[in-house]
Amino acid sequence: MATSAVPAQAATTSVSGSLSCPSGQVVWVSLTTEYSAPATFYSGTAHRYSDGGGHNHAFNYGTRTVNWRVESGGNILTVSDWCGPNAMRAQ
Repeated sequence: MATSAVPAQAATTSVSGSLSCPSGQVVWVSLTTEYSAPATFYSGTAHRYSDGGGHNHAFNYGTRTVNWRVESGGNILTVSDWCGPNAMRAQ
């Protein structure tokens, strides 16, 4: 499973990146926020998913390659993207 970590800076409310996965795997992005705040996941400029809030957030993009962006109303502490199975997809 390929993994890359994207460090978030203090007072960060938006982080972006891109990832390409091998055949049979899809892009996942997760983040941790300082406060229990909603997170919104984008593919390019297209809105893909918004959650109801919390400290830990994750989204399965369901595709092998994506230019992703996440935004949160709270300070983003960490963001990770990785390649994994196309399971438990939120939508």
